[in-house]
Amino acid sequence: MGINATLIGQMITFLILVLITMKFIWPPLIKTLRDRREQISMGLAASEKAHHELEIAKKKSKELILEAKSQAALIIEQANLRAHQIEEASREEARKIAERIKAQADSEIEKSQIEARQELVKELVGFITAGTEKLIHRNITISDNDALLAELSQNIKNTQQA
Repeated sequence: MGINATLIGQMITFLILVLITMKFIWPPLIKTLRDRREQISMGLAASEKAHHELEIAKKKSKELILEAKSQAALIIEQANLRAHQIEEASREEARKIAERIKAQADSEIEKSQIEARQELVKELVGFITAGTEKLIHRNITISDNDALLAELSQNIKNTQQA
């Protein structure tokens, strides 16, 4: 087989095509492939970083939730304690009010008893005076009546104190 001009022409044309391709087409193609590789690697790095940040955010949110729950439990405990204190204070105040009302009622009862005794003494003195008048057939004056009433009152007080 002989090398003829057509084969040499085809070889020269192929060599020119390879040189043109290596000079003008290949460098932009390599540059585009490198740029694409860098973009993909940056995207993967950003994805890894985002995934890592997501994990950190999940951990932080769990910590915040736990902290919020503990604070809520503390607030509830403090509220229960305050409610108990208010309840105790209310009970104490109610007890004091009841004691005051009881003391006032006891005082009023005692006052009513004293007034009733005095009224009974007056009635008794009136009956005694009337009986005495009938016995001695004479009228006792008001001043005699008051003196007798005072004396009987004093005797009754002395009897009550003893």
